[in-house]
Amino acid sequence: MIARVLSLSLERTWIDLSRMIRSWRFWVAYVAIPLAFVICTGFVATGDTDFARMYLAFGLVLWTALPALVAASVEVISDRSSGTLVRLRGLPYGTAICFIGRIVLLLVISLVGWAVFLVVTAIIAPEILPHDTPHWGILVCALVAEFVMLIPLGLLLGALVPLTKKAVLLLRFGLGVLLLIFGAAPVLVSEVPEWLRLIIDLLPIPLSELEVFAALTSEALGEWPIVLPVLLVWFVVFVIAAVPAMRAMIRRQSGAALARQRERVLAARERRANRRRRPTAPAEPV
Repeated sequence: MIARVLSLSLERTWIDLSRMIRSWRFWVAYVAIPLAFVICTGFVATGDTDFARMYLAFGLVLWTALPALVAASVEVISDRSSGTLVRLRGLPYGTAICFIGRIVLLLVISLVGWAVFLVVTAIIAPEILPHDTPHWGILVCALVAEFVMLIPLGLLLGALVPLTKKAVLLLRFGLGVLLLIFGAAPVLVSEVPEWLRLIIDLLPIPLSELEVFAALTSEALGEWPIVLPVLLVWFVVFVIAAVPAMRAMIRRQSGAALARQRERVLAARERRANRRRRPTAPAEPV
């Protein structure tokens, strides 16, 4: 049974990936933008190697968070609004196949971005990359751990956000701004009190960035046994919050529930339209 579900999930992943790579948006968003970021990293590396490593760590962590957090939440919202979950509920393990396939697809997208970042950096600025095999392993493990940690949070947000254009746009914009702020936090908090800096460094994004930076500087062997349990704690917290929210969302994605939701939306639109209508003055007698 498990093997069958995984097989169907991989087939769905391959179908979605084949459709994506035929679109020019895929190459612009997932190849051209990381390539431009790495080229900027090469220019930065000519002046300050440590700053270039922090810049590269920021790019890797941000790129991992975009598919795992933003894209995951948007995909869930898309499946909710298009009725995909309703159709899949009629199939054996249809919902599990859908979510596993999407998660594998997002992991493939992250792998493409990591390959662009690291391969091009090895060509134009090899001095800012790890110098030994153990730190290469820690770098890859840190990126994979960040991805796995943020996936439940992305699914949670996708299950809770209302199905409106304003809410989806606010989600994308808000998450983008928050990722930029948290990604820059390790540099911005250098002058704050020590206790506040410790709290910020324990947050998921700054913690992942600091660990990636330590791997790039080949100084992460002593920190990894401390960082990994903290990331695991964040993962458990996000899973505990996401599981009941996802179950409730899937229960709401029934035909009757969607029909009631559609009736409420149409009724709200009709009320707004009635409020906008101005009463016409009675015609004067001739």
